[in-house]
Amino acid sequence: MERLAAALGAEIISTFDAPDPSKLGYCKKMEEIMIGEDKVIRFSGCKRGEACTIVLRGGSEHGLEEAERSLHDALAILSQLVLEQKGEKQSGLDTSASLKVDGKVDKASQLANPTGAQPLVVCGGGAAELAMAAAVEELARTEEGKVSLAIEAFAKALRQIPTIILENGGLDSADIVSRLRVAHLRGEHTMGVDMDSGSVADMKVKGVLEAYKSKLSQICFAAEAAEMIVRVDDIIRCAPRERSGM
Repeated sequence: MERLAAALGAEIISTFDAPDPSKLGYCKKMEEIMIGEDKVIRFSGCKRGEACTIVLRGGSEHGLEEAERSLHDALAILSQLVLEQKGEKQSGLDTSASLKVDGKVDKASQLANPTGAQPLVVCGGGAAELAMAAAVEELARTEEGKVSLAIEAFAKALRQIPTIILENGGLDSADIVSRLRVAHLRGEHTMGVDMDSGSVADMKVKGVLEAYKSKLSQICFAAEAAEMIVRVDDIIRCAPRERSGM
């Protein structure tokens, strides 16, 4: 009921009196259609359109569940991105700077944005991870001892992301990652993995972007998980369960 009211621009009333015309919703067309074996009512031409329905169809239940999870994640990130941009406009920040697409995250984004505004999006396809790895490697050169080794290991872990993306797509990761590293060493921090052509491409031009806060959360959670594992002093193994003879 609430979703229908939001879609039609109507108000839910709890009386049987004649409603005020301003509380009535509007749609251009209402029809009953068949989707598979189910009958549904479709409202189209709604003026406000604050709610909508997305219909997913597939050949298997597993494929539909996977598509639903992917769509839910994409919509959640998109809504968060819109809310962040809306909040910056209301607070009077310069959103033109925050909308700039950066290859690096955190420290690198501060260098790219002199105003101090955080970017809303970063380049995907492993571009952000390789840019961060380059920045982390620069930091490792300024440290000494075991700290430098730990920082280098973190950079190596970041470089594994584009490798995993390529291997999942059945592509030659060694060749493409080496070309990616050369591009990033030249300062081309928007270059990433193009799964369509199986080569290196500019992610900003292709529109392959990820939300900045989502990327930052992924890196932070992964680092916290690795820190917890490193702090494990010992592993207690349970004795194998005895199997009864046949």
